[in-house]
Amino acid sequence: MKDKLKLYIYTYDPANFGIIYSIKAVLSLLISFSFSYFLLGFGASILSIQATIGIYFLNPLDGSNKEKLFYLILFTLLCLTFIFLETYFHKINPWLFIPIFFWFFIASMSLIYSENLNKTLISSTFTSIIIYASKDAFSGSIETFDLMAGFMLGSIIGISIRILNFTGYGEFTKKNFAIIINNLKLVNNSKNSYEFKFWQNKTVLLLENLKNIFSKQSVNYKDSSLIKNQTRALFYLYKMEEILYLISTIRIKYFSDNKRKILFKRLQNEIDYNLNELKNLFKNEPVNLKFDTYDRIKSLKEMPIFMASLDVLYNLFKIIVAGGEEKIVLKTRKNTFSMRKLKDSISLNNTLFQYSFKFAIAISSGVFITNFFNISKGMWVSLGVITVMRMKIDNIKLIIQDSVISTLFGIIVGISIVLLFQNSLFLFIIIPIVLFLLFYLKPFPYPVWNFSLIVAMTFLFSIISNNFSELIMFRFLSMCFGFAIALLISKLFWPIRSKDEIMPLFKQNITDLSKLMKDIATAENDINIRERIGTILKNLNEFNNIIKSSKKDSYQKLHDFSMNITLNLFRLTTYINSIKIENYDIIKNDLTILRRRFDMIDKKLNHLPYYFYENSSELFLNKDKRILLLMERIAKDQEDIYLFFN
Repeated sequence: MKDKLKLYIYTYDPANFGIIYSIKAVLSLLISFSFSYFLLGFGASILSIQATIGIYFLNPLDGSNKEKLFYLILFTLLCLTFIFLETYFHKINPWLFIPIFFWFFIASMSLIYSENLNKTLISSTFTSIIIYASKDAFSGSIETFDLMAGFMLGSIIGISIRILNFTGYGEFTKKNFAIIINNLKLVNNSKNSYEFKFWQNKTVLLLENLKNIFSKQSVNYKDSSLIKNQTRALFYLYKMEEILYLISTIRIKYFSDNKRKILFKRLQNEIDYNLNELKNLFKNEPVNLKFDTYDRIKSLKEMPIFMASLDVLYNLFKIIVAGGEEKIVLKTRKNTFSMRKLKDSISLNNTLFQYSFKFAIAISSGVFITNFFNISKGMWVSLGVITVMRMKIDNIKLIIQDSVISTLFGIIVGISIVLLFQNSLFLFIIIPIVLFLLFYLKPFPYPVWNFSLIVAMTFLFSIISNNFSELIMFRFLSMCFGFAIALLISKLFWPIRSKDEIMPLFKQNITDLSKLMKDIATAENDINIRERIGTILKNLNEFNNIIKSSKKDSYQKLHDFSMNITLNLFRLTTYINSIKIENYDIIKNDLTILRRRFDMIDKKLNHLPYYFYENSSELFLNKDKRILLLMERIAKDQEDIYLFFN
């Protein structure tokens, strides 16, 4: 049980960065509340809390520290503007749904320009709605100036403490490489297909995230004894990525039922040991690699394809320990904005346009209904819409289910704790713990985090109002009404279901695999091939998730066929690099044949004329039995894909 809990926590906070971030958030809350309470009064102190929570919830932001600071300041200014305009909003109350529609439409469409801008606009509006919705729960009136002053003070303190770094970037790098190695061990020790796919995808995403950080030069290495410069860090990063793909190709041997099963188990343990030894590189401790089992398997002089991957893996261990540098230039990933892109997005056929319209119409409908029927505290309906609105109907249903269950549990636990300790000093010990969990559990599954959010909100309402239990239940019912509006609007306007995305994603996978074959055929450098494989694995994981959410299990075969092709192509690349090729044009010819088969499958899926020759092995020119075997395996999976659609 203890080990399972450790693994669960590691899954969502592997480097304990969440603990540091949450401590900073709680510290910011306590300081901002204290300053605001003594300088401006109780009402302003509540606004300072909401400001600080908003600052720390606006995460993760992408880009340099200057970019992050810009969006945090923009968040603060937008919230202050909304607080100032509240009086004017009351004056146009019957028509408020009109500006709300346009604002949320623009906020959602801002994704065209920047994901950071989109997060900031939505988060600032969400925070402002919470302020509007909770303001009337105060046991007294509060001046607008006090509200703005409290919010400003909370924002300044929150931003100041948030941008402080308690650890250097060397520590950041060291921890992240330790996480990568731990993830590689989890991939190596995956007991079933689900665990393998889960940890493989987690590692691919982590590697991609680190590349993104390095490419934007937001990490400057200060600990020269750990990693001398960014070039060395990239060297380690790309070697770890190679290890991931190699382990993915050899792990199938661990489950062999033949007489050498015990030998392969020893190999698995030896790879674990060597991975663990690589951590010593980042501790300035000696690294002692083992090659006993590897030498034993190599001495058998069997399984040449498997041995090609194993040779490269163990050679990588030695290269990493020896150190080295590769001429690596990471491309900065920017979401470029252009008028052409904007023009293309403003179309009834554009997915983002459709979602933005649905999002805006759902929130404005909630505002209109609550104002028309004079429903008290109607802003909570809007909060309900924002909470569950998603692109696909399946995801909305799932998030509604998670929200309702976790909210009810949160209300029961929150009210029970408040009633049990309301006249006790112990309550003041529980509050910081609840606040810590509110921030720490943010990356965890939504029901877990939402439970902590509702408990925290119950505590907040118990502070600002005597009839807090009635208020929290009324808010819950209002948000449920918002859930219903979000689901209804998503069904009425351009309904998108997970099953609708299965074929577009699969077609993209086919295209990506064809491009990978082209990269191998044209002898592209290893970095481009690794990048392509990383993209394919990430897309395959999304494809797998779509299959599960749509409950179309029959399409799981397509995922498995595509995964087999990807891993066999990597095996092929590894083997080709391990031997001397006299005539690479032959390999290029055979890969071109395989690429054309993908073109034929694509034409078949698009109802175009095609000719799919099933006996492609007769056309292969390669005489190397190992290369021929891998190509025949790829061709067999292609045939299975073709037959799936017959």
